[in-house]
Amino acid sequence: MPARTAKPQSINHHNIVKLVPEMKARTVLIGSLSKSYCMAGWRAGFFAAPQPVVKAIANLQSHIASNPCNLVQYAALEAFAPENDAFVAGNLKQLTAQRATARQLLGQIPGLPCVAPDGAFYLFPDVSSVFGKSFKGRRVENVDCLAEMHLGQQARQLPRRDRLSPQQPSVGIRLLTTAGVEQFRSG
Repeated sequence: MPARTAKPQSINHHNIVKLVPEMKARTVLIGSLSKSYCMAGWRAGFFAAPQPVVKAIANLQSHIASNPCNLVQYAALEAFAPENDAFVAGNLKQLTAQRATARQLLGQIPGLPCVAPDGAFYLFPDVSSVFGKSFKGRRVENVDCLAEMHLGQQARQLPRRDRLSPQQPSVGIRLLTTAGVEQFRSG
């Protein structure tokens, strides 16, 4: 399994099996080709696990989903070729720069604190400061209302950040930072 992934450079990935080899029999490692290999939406990934776990997953998978098409399977195999290391490194550099740009632009908006999680190319701004304000004659009541208004203006989805509990209303949204820098600047 490749150890290359596109994650922000501030994150040092530590494989538990390399750190504690005796954990190998109790460890399942899962990976995706979405960001590292620019294969988002292809639903291509991989896992490594002890044989009984592999067998159980294969049995379950055979009843709930089909396999990726041949094109995706061949593309995934090619993605792991050593000559793609430079591509993955370049992709990581570009995604990290785009995330930094998006965070810097978002930071210029007063009253919009933002969480940038480690190991992902998302930003999670708290948009509660716009609740109760109006845009084009429509009052922003909550995250769902803001997302609906944004979709009407930009024709792009603005997903809310998952609620921590059913009793706690969502006050944040999730912004994907893998879009081009010009898309951030244009809104």
